[in-house]
Amino acid sequence: MSLLVYPFPQPGPGLTQAYRDLDIAQHGTDQQRQVLGDLDRLPRPWVPDTLSRSLRRELWDWLADVVPWMNEHHTWQIGTAIPACWDRHPHLVLELTTVTDLRYRAARSLTGDALEDWHRYCLPAFLDRMSRLRGSCDTKHTNWPGRPRHARFAAEEPQRAARAAADLSSWAAQGTGGPDSEVSARDATGASLRLVDLATGEILD
Repeated sequence: MSLLVYPFPQPGPGLTQAYRDLDIAQHGTDQQRQVLGDLDRLPRPWVPDTLSRSLRRELWDWLADVVPWMNEHHTWQIGTAIPACWDRHPHLVLELTTVTDLRYRAARSLTGDALEDWHRYCLPAFLDRMSRLRGSCDTKHTNWPGRPRHARFAAEEPQRAARAAADLSSWAAQGTGGPDSEVSARDATGASLRLVDLATGEILD
């Protein structure tokens, strides 16, 4: 006997505790929040950068369960199905963490309002954005088409830094700009220039 729908996958124990701490941070007493320490340092499951190594492992395991659940319960056309290579597409990973977090917290709400919003707004918007991969990863993973352009952009970084430094050097020499009376500039090669009084143009050191 099969179920009509299957339960939404649940996070591991570490992420579950992280959600408890976040609930306390948002709804707990001042004393309870003090026990948590610096609230800005609390792990946020929808932001992988905030997670420890073990929590990141739990997050990847959780998403590995969520993706097939979403494909089975919420997609029909191939263009909206999350591809098997989702973990090789950074934009998909980042979106999935948010979609998963919102679905998990919506189901824990005391009313169905949050879940209705997830079905009405969050899920359709995410599936629509899946069009970025439509036709590209249907049968096999397709490498990022923009990689060569991105590589050229990165290769230009030293020249951009040199042009910015030259601009600052000229700005300091002309004594123009903001209200600051002093500025320490660098020339286009990165060499440090001496301190200049912007009001008088006098070299101060």
